[in-house]
Amino acid sequence: MIRLYRLVGRVICAVVAPFGRWRTYRGDSSWRERLGNIEGTGPFDLWLHAASVGEARVVSYLAAYLRKQRPDLRLHVTVMTKTAHTLAREWLQETAEVGYVPLDCPQAVRRRLAIVR
Repeated sequence: MIRLYRLVGRVICAVVAPFGRWRTYRGDSSWRERLGNIEGTGPFDLWLHAASVGEARVVSYLAAYLRKQRPDLRLHVTVMTKTAHTLAREWLQETAEVGYVPLDCPQAVRRRLAIVR
């Protein structure tokens, strides 16, 4: 079953990646991040993911707590939606770098991991 998932995932990535590159070329920075590229500089100590606005709010509290414990901690937070991205940037202004989660494609995830490490 996992082989089928990986096969379907690779086919979908082969179709979606050119669309994402075209959107990036047209100036949509969210697609650039979804393809694994981020502007921030790594490495980061911790990567947190928040799928929704509510989870982004919880992550903002968690990030504030973690920064009190370790002020030098470098956090990278990923979100899925534009609304969550906008609000997370507002809530995590100096606490963490915020970006979109990469697509579930091996190339995009490898690219993001290389930057985050």
